[in-house]
Amino acid sequence: MTTFLAARPRSYRASAPFVLAALLAGTHAHAQDATGGVDAIFSAFDPAEPGCAAAVARDGRVVVNRAFGLAHLEHAVPNTPATIFDVASVNKQFTAAAVLMLAEEGRLSLQDDIRRYLPEMPDYGTPITIDHVLTQTSGLRDWLFLSMIAGHHPFKSPRMYQAADVLDLAARQRGLNHAPGAEFSYTNTGYHLLTIIVERVSGRSLQDFTSERIFQPLGMTSTRWRADIREVIPGRATSYEREDGRWMHGMPLFDNLFTTTGDLLRWNDALAENRLGPRITQELQRQGRLNDGSPIEFAPGMAYTRGLTIGEHRGAQEIAHGGSSAGYRSYVSRYPAHRLSVAVLCNSGEANATRIARVVRAARSDVRR
Repeated sequence: MTTFLAARPRSYRASAPFVLAALLAGTHAHAQDATGGVDAIFSAFDPAEPGCAAAVARDGRVVVNRAFGLAHLEHAVPNTPATIFDVASVNKQFTAAAVLMLAEEGRLSLQDDIRRYLPEMPDYGTPITIDHVLTQTSGLRDWLFLSMIAGHHPFKSPRMYQAADVLDLAARQRGLNHAPGAEFSYTNTGYHLLTIIVERVSGRSLQDFTSERIFQPLGMTSTRWRADIREVIPGRATSYEREDGRWMHGMPLFDNLFTTTGDLLRWNDALAENRLGPRITQELQRQGRLNDGSPIEFAPGMAYTRGLTIGEHRGAQEIAHGGSSAGYRSYVSRYPAHRLSVAVLCNSGEANATRIARVVRAARSDVRR
């Protein structure tokens, strides 16, 4: 049975599996409106514990925007539709869009060797191109694992990790996991390096570049990159992870993107409507190929493009990406055939945002027409 909690906490209500199973099977979703269906899904969450925000849009119009659980346990502050969450790897599509904008302007080429902009990186005998990094075929080793091997846990260390720290780790690696373009291997290292490339090419911070070129034009007023863990972000949810039966703070200690479900729906709508230009949307969604000509796959039947995955769910094309960072969980998806968009953001390490988003989508009776 499909569940939406990564583990079964003590607060998990016995009736919830039956609610979710019914929604997935479509047995009663036709008989309820969208908001009621989403409320039923989240009945499994204890309102006194961390939770999620979930939003759905159809044809660019928000039809569901709900929040459940607490954003801050110590002060009993509830999550709301306006609560701001760390979106973790959902941020990759924004970094990719920034790179594609610079490419469209001729300020860089996707076929450029990254060493043109990152001379600190070693020469591995064959170039790692910007597109290798965008499509997760670079062979670069993941900095999270490298830092843990060095004895530093990015989610528990007292220090802040920034893109410069990732570059320092990557520059000291004398080998790759595989030749560039030979395999797909998901790594967080590359997208941090792309952040530095955007900044060096544009002469601006990623925050300033994306704010001017993406966030402000699209009305994403609650979206920002955090450059310092000491920064105050009004309305932000604290993330939590359960250890030995107790909720503990699980805050990521590296720069990341913070936003709301509503802003993510605006982003999805902008991509669907080509508001950044048709080439940006097209290139974000174009599946590349490995050196041997085979398509780049995230999983069997699921393509990896540039910061996005493209597959199928319940008979419809799904364009999406998820994220996990400390106690934050995220999943943002689009279903072009149904003109439907879903965003789920959670501050509970026990939440499965991917499953929640897909069950929320199933609760929309109009997707079955």
